[in-house]
Parts: sequence; structure tokens; C-alpha cells
Amino acid sequence: MIDKIYKSKKYTYLLKTLLKIKLFFSKVDYVLVFFVFLLVFSFMYSYITRQNTSSIYNQNDIPNLEIKGLVLSRFDSNIINMTIKSDSVAQYNDKEIFRNFSANRINSDNILEYLKGKEVLRMGDIYDFVDGVHYIKSPEIKFFSQKGEYNSKIETFVGKGYFLIEDTNMTTTGKDIFYDSNTDMITAKDITTTILRF
Repeated sequence: MIDKIYKSKKYTYLLKTLLKIKLFFSKVDYVLVFFVFLLVFSFMYSYITRQNTSSIYNQNDIPNLEIKGLVLSRFDSNIINMTIKSDSVAQYNDKEIFRNFSANRINSDNILEYLKGKEVLRMGDIYDFVDGVHYIKSPEIKFFSQKGEYNSKIETFVGKGYFLIEDTNMTTTGKDIFYDSNTDMITAKDITTTILRF
């Protein structure tokens, strides 16, 4: 008997609680609840994404200007004597990055010169070929360096890593080449030259 009374009190309490909850929800404006939830969610989402992006991205990593499919040509006496191409160029506050860069020109001796690199970083007068550089002075000279920096102001090239020079009569390999175009002097480490005989 006591168990039945206890159970009935328990069920009565449960029913009263359920009725209070039902009464509360019957008076709630669901449209208002939806917009309050949406507002809270928007604030939380913007706060979380701002924290994540600020930790991943640095403001210096975002370019000021980005160009796809760049082609520049220079004319001299109605003849194109220089062409520069790049798949993309990204300009930052302190540098420019060229991807799949190539350039060719006709020099003062009317000889065609060709230059290309997968990725070129330009900072002022310094061109850093971070993923290798190929140079051809048509038709006899071919040059490759694993990495290297060219200073356009003083016209010097400082190579890093393996290099190869192919001429009509010889092939030269070595490491860490330095070239000064003003004096036409080359210095390098571990130089090996093979003379081609015909």
C-alpha cells in the first residue's frame, strides 16, 4: 500500500513537471527563439573562424596583387627584342614571386639569350632562382644551376649547388659557381671539365 502511494506521488510530480514544461513551451515565440539562436551561432562562428585563420595565415602571406598568364614584350625599332612570360606573378610589400618564369632577349651583339626557372623570387635588384635556373646563349652556350641569385644592379650570379655549362667544345660541372659579367670571370668548387673532340 505504501509503495502504491509513493509511486502515485512520484508519477504526480512527474506529470506536474511535464505540464509545466508543456505550458512554458506553449507560450514561447519560436520565431524569436530561432533568430536569437541564429545570432548567437553567427557570433560564435565568426569568433572561432577568426581565431583559426589568424593562426594559419600571416598578413604578409597575402599578396597585394596577383596576375595569371603574364606576357610582357619590349619593342626596339618595331622588332620585339625582349619577351617575359610567367604562369603567375604574386606581388607582396617586399617581394614578387614568379612561377614558371621564362625570358628571352636579343642582346647588343644580336645574339638570342634565353632564361627560365620554375620559381623566381625578386627582392629589389636580386632575382633568387629557388628551384633551379636554365640559361641558353644561342647557339653555343647552355648553363644550369640548382639554385642561384642574380644581382641585376652589379650583374653577378651566385650559384648554390650543382651546375653544368655546355659549350661547343667542352662540358664543365662543379658546385657553387660565381660569375661576374663585368669581368667575365667564373669561380667555383670541384670543377670538372671534359673537352669534346671531333
